Amino acid sequence: MRRFLAIDHGGSKTNALVFGENGVCIASCDDRALFGCGERRKLEWYNRVERLLNSDPLRHLMDGVESVDLSLNGINNPKGHERAMRDAGVHLHIPNIRILGDSMASLRVAELCGCYNAVKVVVCAGSGLNVSLKSAASPGKSLGWRIAPRDQGGYGLGRRIWEVALDACNGLGEPTMLMHFLELHYRRESFASLVDDISDGEIEFAPETISPMAFKAAHLGDAVAIGMIDHLARRWAGYVDAIVRECCGGDQMPRIELYVSGGIFDDEYEMMIRALKNHVQELPYQIDVSSARVDPIVGCMLVRLDDIYGGNIPAEVVVRVIARCVGKCGSREGV
Repeated sequence: MRRFLAIDHGGSKTNALVFGENGVCIASCDDRALFGCGERRKLEWYNRVERLLNSDPLRHLMDGVESVDLSLNGINNPKGHERAMRDAGVHLHIPNIRILGDSMASLRVAELCGCYNAVKVVVCAGSGLNVSLKSAASPGKSLGWRIAPRDQGGYGLGRRIWEVALDACNGLGEPTMLMHFLELHYRRESFASLVDDISDGEIEFAPETISPMAFKAAHLGDAVAIGMIDHLARRWAGYVDAIVRECCGGDQMPRIELYVSGGIFDDEYEMMIRALKNHVQELPYQIDVSSARVDPIVGCMLVRLDDIYGGNIPAEVVVRVIARCVGKCGSREGV
């Protein structure tokens, strides 16, 4: 059976699936190690991908893999795509590799959900943030990294947690239990000692690792954390509105379906998705927020299967892919 590889590279983890043309997953693995010093700044995403390819069980399967499809965060325009392909050619030495933006890959999954004729919008939020749209009139449009740094997924939320805790420590803001959570996370007796250790470089501060603190604190009633989540969701709803108006603006809006993707929506209290739903409902037109979660790695699989089957993937193959990797997916009209 022919074998193919799908990879989803995010800010805090990279995962991979080897799958067959029948949609069956043959092997999977992931790399959750944080970026090394300077990797994020230099966009050296290929370092982690290379580690993953050299790990078990992938290294024993690569000889039989025909092609690789990789979703990469922050790829939202031709220039970024060209740079990523050039870096892949220099550093990875993988034949038949194709790179997609993570939110664009997620949109391929969204096509399987809901209505055929609806405009699909994906908010893809992991460490970073991409907001993308696909419709008959607009095959693919993404705001991506044009979004302000403070609004970029778990990384932006983690930085905001640190800022408000630091302000509170210095008497410039409301007291917040986020300070206590930070002490526990970094195993320090006081927030002041934590600040000193981070400043001295004894602790490597990774904002994306602390974003779950906001959801935990909000669940316990912390007003600062609740406001932080609400503010972020309001801004994200604004980005959804911006891309919808840019691509679909007119006297009458088409049917619009919103899907979410990325680790920030995995919080056990589901506060981020609820807050986003609330603010999307405030827009002056209807957007249906789907319960389906769309995964970039599944989009990579589907794009490759599109090639194999000439754009007409057998229903039983789609079912296997969805059952293995997506979970619950909304019904689709006409199926």
